[in-house]
Amino acid sequence: RVVGPFINTLPVRVRSGRAGIRQAVEGMRAQLAGLLEHEHAPLALAQRAAGLEGNTPLFTSLLNYRFAGQGGERDERQPEVPGIRNVLTRVQNSYPLTVSVNDRGAEGLSLSVLAAAGIDGEAVGSLMRTATTNVTEALSTSPDLALRAVDVLGEEVRALLGSWNDTASGGMAEPVLRLFERQVALRPDAVAVVADGRELTYRQLDESARRVAAKVGDAPVVGLRLPRGADMSPAGLVGARHPVCTASAAGDRPGQHGGVHQPGHRRHVAHPG
Repeated sequence: RVVGPFINTLPVRVRSGRAGIRQAVEGMRAQLAGLLEHEHAPLALAQRAAGLEGNTPLFTSLLNYRFAGQGGERDERQPEVPGIRNVLTRVQNSYPLTVSVNDRGAEGLSLSVLAAAGIDGEAVGSLMRTATTNVTEALSTSPDLALRAVDVLGEEVRALLGSWNDTASGGMAEPVLRLFERQVALRPDAVAVVADGRELTYRQLDESARRVAAKVGDAPVVGLRLPRGADMSPAGLVGARHPVCTASAAGDRPGQHGGVHQPGHRRHVAHPG
């Protein structure tokens, strides 16, 4: 019984930063030609040469270019050979992702994707098809176009990403602090904060923030130690009024606390109250 194929796998690298499309294609061809001298090098040797630690994989995806013949994708069944009987043929992937380019001669190219669970093989195939189409067109029209400028997403995916990320909203015309002070003047007894069953009106919130600010004074760096809850709101207002103030909540476990400290400055810890 024989396990195959006996093909060594070696890594290649494509730099897309400054290379044009034609330069990238010619560079890849030169890399592949140069690797022919090392086609018998075992993968373990390549891993040692890369200086990777432990069992870190040298790469996690495989791109395979193969001649498939005409009439469709490559036929994995081997022709019958006198004296040799085929016991079992199984397609198995040693990498999470393998993409095969099937050269069908005059009939063009096709792509085959073999992906592990958790990888959308159909999406990979669609992206590969888009990239291949756009690179081919650019080679014939704009061969010096930067490789990274080639669209690899396609209009459908780009539109989908655009709709998902379309979360822009109009900015506030006034700073938050000014809006708060306006509410203190117009609705001082309206509820401003509700936390853990406790309510603070705009007046109470403003008075608490001013008491903390009075304790802070002109300290260059301030640390505020306070429990999570309604008392964090006055701290936020102090931070807005004090340009170098940093507010920090106390930890969830006893003995933990927040704050800031910088060498060369005195540390001020204030408690709202």
